[in-house]
Amino acid sequence: MSSIFAHAMPEGWPTTASTRPFRAARGFLVALLCLLLPPMARADLFAIVGKSSSDANFVAVAQGCNDDATAHGDRCELIDLPGAANFHRQSAAVAEVLRSRRFKGVAISVMSSEAVAKAIQSAGAGTPVITFDSPFDERHAALGRTYVGIDNFAFGREQGLVVRARHPQGGTLCLMTERNDPNLAQRVRGVRSALAGTADLPEGQPLSGQDGWTEHARCPWYTSDSVERALYQTRIALSTLGADAFVSVGHWPILDPAGYAGITEPLRDQLAANHPTVVVGVGQLDPDQQQLLDRGLVHAYVGIDFPRMGGLVYKALRAAADNETLPPMTILPVSVSTRK
Repeated sequence: MSSIFAHAMPEGWPTTASTRPFRAARGFLVALLCLLLPPMARADLFAIVGKSSSDANFVAVAQGCNDDATAHGDRCELIDLPGAANFHRQSAAVAEVLRSRRFKGVAISVMSSEAVAKAIQSAGAGTPVITFDSPFDERHAALGRTYVGIDNFAFGREQGLVVRARHPQGGTLCLMTERNDPNLAQRVRGVRSALAGTADLPEGQPLSGQDGWTEHARCPWYTSDSVERALYQTRIALSTLGADAFVSVGHWPILDPAGYAGITEPLRDQLAANHPTVVVGVGQLDPDQQQLLDRGLVHAYVGIDFPRMGGLVYKALRAAADNETLPPMTILPVSVSTRK
């Protein structure tokens, strides 16, 4: 025998000829086990297309998605879109992802419904698409199997209600947001509606006396996702404009907690008197950002649990890939944190 184990065979061990029936039986048993045992599941890959892969909130969504996915033998991948958000780059990324056929499903935080719709149509049907954080507009809603995220109007409304409670007689408002971002536009609309006391407001029109509220002529501020620019604009808003309320529908003012503290520490007496009231929209807070609230440099955070959103995104992607029926939307609650 040529086997390296031939020398170890004890005396009287079956010869090659006599072992043939044993080999045949063993082969039969192996084949039978292969039929009886469930096949090993192959990991499915799902794509997360945010607005920017540099944004900590989209990183948190992708991490939450991947944590749940790996527990079920799958994976989620955040598509690389570094730097400032740009709807042209996002739509190009969507088309590339869909054409690659690498993914069993794609989740998109939509910047431009029109641009993303064209990308999906150019890539051809096949891969299930859902939206998260920012849904399609009504005209393109049928392109997504479901939406997972918050009610952005309700988010802004919560911010506005915090301000309204501290300034029941009205005042001057300064907003911070971004251009060409549909879910942020809904948050702004929510702030304005809460202060005006009505949802019946012209789309995109600043407050001009409704229920005592007027927006400062220099606002809203648009940060272009720049931390330095956001800090400069925040300093002007808090120390120069004389506004009664400064509301940021995103986390830009506090992305550099030390920089924000440097701006606001000299204004502590004014802030203690709610001039202005500062309300910031956030995701997961780090200890330094929490300290800003504890020290009275921010009056309230309205927050979103992005890791939880990511887990629900995976659940929806998995269901879509399995061709299960999905609800039109899954809405997460928002949290309101004020100084203890």
